[in-house]
Amino acid sequence: MRSARCRAWRRGPVGSLSAVNSAVQLLPAMVGATEPRNYLVLFQNPAELRSTGGLSGALAVVHAENGRLQLTQQAGATELPIFDTPVLPLPPETLALYRDRTGRYIGDVNLTPNFPLSAELAREMWNRRFGVQVDGVLAIDPVALSYLLTATGPITLPTGDVLTADNAVQLLLTGVYERFSVPLQQDAFFASAAASVFSTVSAGDFSIGGMLAALERAGAEHRVLLWSAHPDEQAVLGATSLGGTLPVSDAQTVRFGVYLNDATGAKMGTFLNVQVGAAQRVCRADGRPTNEVEVTLTNTAPADAASTLPVSITGDGSFGVPRGNIKTLVTVYGAPGMENLGVSRDGAPVGYHPTTDSPYPATGVSYPVSSLDVELAPGQSTRLTFGWLGAEPFDGNVVTEITPAIHLENKKIVEKNCETAVLY
Repeated sequence: MRSARCRAWRRGPVGSLSAVNSAVQLLPAMVGATEPRNYLVLFQNPAELRSTGGLSGALAVVHAENGRLQLTQQAGATELPIFDTPVLPLPPETLALYRDRTGRYIGDVNLTPNFPLSAELAREMWNRRFGVQVDGVLAIDPVALSYLLTATGPITLPTGDVLTADNAVQLLLTGVYERFSVPLQQDAFFASAAASVFSTVSAGDFSIGGMLAALERAGAEHRVLLWSAHPDEQAVLGATSLGGTLPVSDAQTVRFGVYLNDATGAKMGTFLNVQVGAAQRVCRADGRPTNEVEVTLTNTAPADAASTLPVSITGDGSFGVPRGNIKTLVTVYGAPGMENLGVSRDGAPVGYHPTTDSPYPATGVSYPVSSLDVELAPGQSTRLTFGWLGAEPFDGNVVTEITPAIHLENKKIVEKNCETAVLY
């Protein structure tokens, strides 16, 4: 039996700087140098997690013409209907994993981690509701906005609040729900904040070096995603970290995907601590490696969260989750060709949903997938271990791409030898 070898976890995709460079090369056409453009902006809220970041509760359309940008329309998710049927055909495996609300409600288009599909769904929903066929879709979250604020400096909102790099996350993810209990009021605050930040950025009132650094960091963390309806542009974007496609492995690197979707129906993501790590060991005579992806979730809410936190944060229990608890759908994608070895929870085998996902039917590529629900009471923590058997010998890097949660940490997996490791 061969000796075990564990490799360190490296967060995020390779090439975040090249992603920014690629976007810059496309910039003239995308800002309307040759023809006017319209873009739908999804402001993702990771307090209610979705695979690509968070529920899109606030939306806007940006008009670009001759290099000038103008915010032309804003709306909340509640202003769009929940359609009776999916607005576009969905792959059968996507329906099985994430159900048809992915294609019917704009707040759920990104239950799937396949952002190009999410963007096309959002584009079609917006067109059906408002009659505007946008040229692309941009997704961004408050953490990314806080990075941009390091380049712009503080911005005063119409409400009198001063938005800074230090307070943006707390204000937009917690403060707004503590202050307002009505969803329309929450959406209005988000819209006001977004408009103020956009106005400052579009006016060019920022440090260029600081802005590029902010965009590079946000892109590396998948907190900024961009899709273009123009195939030549999308071909470039889809190959970068801005594209939001599923992880692509190569001869040097195996990439796993770890995706989180809130099942609480509330804004408890501010209390969810996420630790993710991955390791590989070779214990078989044929050299095929065994891979493990570990996901540790902790509910850091106070013990009395049910009585001390507002219902706008905890939810009212209408989704079957007691106030203060956090329920999360954890979905892990192995690399194509791998065999699923099962899931353990806190060291013991546990039931889960083994399946596959083929998000790009034209390519014929299928990803093995493991998925399960986890519900945690305040103060509770759990460790999930997902096992995968590689298709062939491999001696490269192991990378895990992850839903950009608010509290996300590296996790080092304690090395085990082949004799003591549980290999399912």
